Amino acid sequence: NVIGEDNDLDSGEPVASSGVNYEYTFEEDGIYKYVCEPHLSLGMKGAVVVGTDYPATGGGGGGGGGGEGGGDVDPEEMGVPIQPHFVGIGAVLMMLVSLVFTFFQLKYGESPNTKGGNT
Repeated sequence: NVIGEDNDLDSGEPVASSGVNYEYTFEEDGIYKYVCEPHLSLGMKGAVVVGTDYPATGGGGGGGGGGEGGGDVDPEEMGVPIQPHFVGIGAVLMMLVSLVFTFFQLKYGESPNTKGGNT
């Protein structure tokens, strides 16, 4: 599933089962960019930095051992400008609409425009 930008990495054919590992030993210092071929449209890509002459900058979250994923992602960074107060207002509004609907349904019963029932 892993394909290097310069075709220096290739883990072979995509595998549908979990638990399959791919190892590669880098011989030279550098930044090696790669993509996950089946998930490229979802933005699944990364880079491996080999050596100490490179600044450790943003993105992934874990730098120590391998396998530490993502870290916290700000939704606004991903293009979703969600504000917490809008989520709260929306939740309260939906609860009120539900209560008002239930009140009218219990007080007046069926709509006079519905057919069927006890006629």
